Amino acid sequence: MVEEMKRIIFILILITLFSSLVQADVLPAGKKYVSYCFVIENQNDYSDYVFLLYGEPLVHGELIRPNDCTSFYKMTTPRVYAIKNIDFNKEEFNIIREVRSKEDSERLRIYFEENQKMLTADQKLNNYGTISEYDHLEQAKDYIKVTIKDNVLYLKKEKVTYIYEDGSSEEILYQNYFDNQPPFPEPSKSAILPWWTNTALMSSGFILVIASLITIIILAVKKFRK
Repeated sequence: MVEEMKRIIFILILITLFSSLVQADVLPAGKKYVSYCFVIENQNDYSDYVFLLYGEPLVHGELIRPNDCTSFYKMTTPRVYAIKNIDFNKEEFNIIREVRSKEDSERLRIYFEENQKMLTADQKLNNYGTISEYDHLEQAKDYIKVTIKDNVLYLKKEKVTYIYEDGSSEEILYQNYFDNQPPFPEPSKSAILPWWTNTALMSSGFILVIASLITIIILAVKKFRK
């Protein structure tokens, strides 16, 4: 009977720990991710170049197409790269970007970071991140202009379009032109509920889980004492 009780308590502890780890890895409680992508506005001005996106983890050399809004893994801060059409072998590249081992990953890194013919952007890109789950904001679309000068690829964020859950949108210009990686402009629409409401809901949810576990343990103890 005692051993059975220990087994139940152990299982409850494992369930609690597993739930906490999964929640931390996927998304913080009370938060949501904002979908993000970027467009290179003047990519057609450099039609003699191929533009690529690379960064670890999980961005293994994505082809950036003109007028397409390119997205990437939320935990990655990749860079844009450019290589002349005459120096780009698409079949060879498709083989290199197939990463199945550490050796493959290193080969891909060398292709981008040690390739004398590859131009590297002067800044990294990053996703918008997380916001309150009660916020209206749903998607952020960056519009970027590129300049190639002295074998350096320069990026300049021109504007961002915010798209909201009700289908409305707004376009905001980046104001900090002297910062090569300016922060996202503040959206005009705020969360439906204030920040302290979200915190209170998170706390009450945690308390509810603990209270449920204590109740289960008490009922189990009473059952085995009979």
